[in-house]
Amino acid sequence: MALAMKPASALLMDSHMANMMMTFVEGHERILKKARSKKEAFRTSAPFLTPTYGKDGVIYFTTNTERYDFVENHNMDIAGIRMGEPLVKNGVVQRCIQTRQAISETVNEKIYGISLNLWAAPIFEDDDEHNAVVGTYGVFAPRRHPVVKAFDIFAPIIIDSQPEGAWVGASDTEKVLCRMGSEKFDTNVVVGLPISEVKTAMQTIQARKRVQVDINTRKLGNIRMISIPLFDEESGELVGTFGITTP
Repeated sequence: MALAMKPASALLMDSHMANMMMTFVEGHERILKKARSKKEAFRTSAPFLTPTYGKDGVIYFTTNTERYDFVENHNMDIAGIRMGEPLVKNGVVQRCIQTRQAISETVNEKIYGISLNLWAAPIFEDDDEHNAVVGTYGVFAPRRHPVVKAFDIFAPIIIDSQPEGAWVGASDTEKVLCRMGSEKFDTNVVVGLPISEVKTAMQTIQARKRVQVDINTRKLGNIRMISIPLFDEESGELVGTFGITTP
């Protein structure tokens, strides 16, 4: 008679089916809880750890299998590495998901406009390495040549050593990263200027060796421009230039 009295929209199921559904729901909640707990632990520690990277900056992140779902920045803000942004197709993070392995790798500057060191590790369903990967957590940090890192320290010394003043600067293979001029002498080469507009730097990248050019200019008179290639200490790859211009 109970069947005749049930509402039209109700659905009867036996106890076995009900238990199976309850087990599934509880298991699903447990998986989500563990995945969330690992992410939450990483997210909670991020604000305390990021300032330790100093002025160079860093980005802590977590993802699901498609997008960034948490980003903590310190002195870095990169388009493409923000909450809700999709993962780079066939990029390092996607490869971490596909291979189910932690990856430490350099990200080419052409991807985000700056060379980056990236460490990413997978998060497994139910925190079990035999289960599916449900996301990742990791760290982006700028990969800078030692000359670029120490630029603010030694650039003033070089400038002060030149009686008539000097301009010094450093670049990656795309643009000027840092520059400093003197009161007596300066140029119009600024941070962010494409390397294609800096003659000696472009020649250095193409030749992969030191370049010196002596020219006469209407504004600055006779000047000497020297550009030196910068190579990655580990890979040997050409990663930028260092230049000095003097009267």
